[in-house]
Amino acid sequence: MDMKKEKITFNNIILITSFILLLVDLFIRSNIYNDLIKVQDIVAIIVVLYLIYIIKKLKQHNFNNYIILVFSLYIIYLFSSNIIHYYLNSVNYLFVFYILKEVEFFVFMLLGIYILYNFKRLSINLFTILISLNIIYGFYQILKGSISYYGIRSIVTHAPAGSAAVFFLSTILLFYFYKIKDNFIYLLLALSSNILLLATVSRTYIIGIIIFFGLYFAINIYMNANLTMKKNYIINFTIVLLLIIIIFFFSVYFFQNAYTETIKSRFSHIKRGLMIRFNKQIEYYNTLIKGSPISYLFGRGKSSPEYLIYGKSLAVDNQHTRAFFEMGLFGMILWYSVFILIMIELIRLNNKSEIVFYASLLFTYLIMGFAMELFQTTISGLGFWLTTGLLLGNSYYRTYSEQVNTENT
Repeated sequence: MDMKKEKITFNNIILITSFILLLVDLFIRSNIYNDLIKVQDIVAIIVVLYLIYIIKKLKQHNFNNYIILVFSLYIIYLFSSNIIHYYLNSVNYLFVFYILKEVEFFVFMLLGIYILYNFKRLSINLFTILISLNIIYGFYQILKGSISYYGIRSIVTHAPAGSAAVFFLSTILLFYFYKIKDNFIYLLLALSSNILLLATVSRTYIIGIIIFFGLYFAINIYMNANLTMKKNYIINFTIVLLLIIIIFFFSVYFFQNAYTETIKSRFSHIKRGLMIRFNKQIEYYNTLIKGSPISYLFGRGKSSPEYLIYGKSLAVDNQHTRAFFEMGLFGMILWYSVFILIMIELIRLNNKSEIVFYASLLFTYLIMGFAMELFQTTISGLGFWLTTGLLLGNSYYRTYSEQVNTENT
């Protein structure tokens, strides 16, 4: 394939600007007007206008058309089924916004692929700068002693889960940059971000980052045929895990201060939190699904849990049961198929680093999804799809780097 270097054309200026604004939305400031309009909503409109252009460019790199096809079928299914649910009065007009948000995330993944492939150094530097600002802000709070019961904040949001999501994604992204750039600074930044994640006192995300690195090392061991390297991975992972556990519990139980008391208090309520979530799932099931074969297959529609039961946004606290209640088994099959096709595409491109990172990230999200609606909330949802775009973009870059003269790393 004889590809030419992407030039700084008007189209690329618009797309690079859109990408910068998207990162600003993720790490710095999201809301524009009274929490009703977000930066990413404006970016989505711009990117949709350039969607055909982006897809044409991606097809030049043999992008898997089935990913777009299955996602399109998924969205068509959601719109058609939810229109029926709307007339049956099981959802209100808000279902449209739920679906459009999923379209936004997918479109942002395509933008991420395009930008990373054509402007790799620029995109990594942008990520690093904006993440570093959050790291500086996080340590400023620690030094100042500004740690509430729900931990420190991020720049983009003061919400506990949102702030934890920022440092969770930052840790993973910086560790990925360290692996592909082999620059020790990224590792130091990743460790700093991980410390700040602990300072958010988010049980779900702290457990999530342990799951991610556990999966990362386990998948690396599985994929590496060299017995000596397998042993090294096991030894390194064991040492890292033991250090994390020792430092964590030593700081909690031997240094008595407001922060450690907060950690102990938050983690002591895990069982109670799980029971509340479990009872909530039973309530939703009995109200929305039980005894209805049609609902098993096709669900009750997007936003139905809020419309029919609580009236509050994202009150299910479980990504998988929400998907089942809203889309049914048929919708869930289409939804999971998109993830599977992305994995197949990465395997086709045959870059182990991206395969391992995506598999680790995906399974971490799926596991954490039993405790919260990660793919629905703005920061974690956008972060997942944008990171997926980054992994796909760099995988294309590495696969076709010998055939295309793109920007040097």
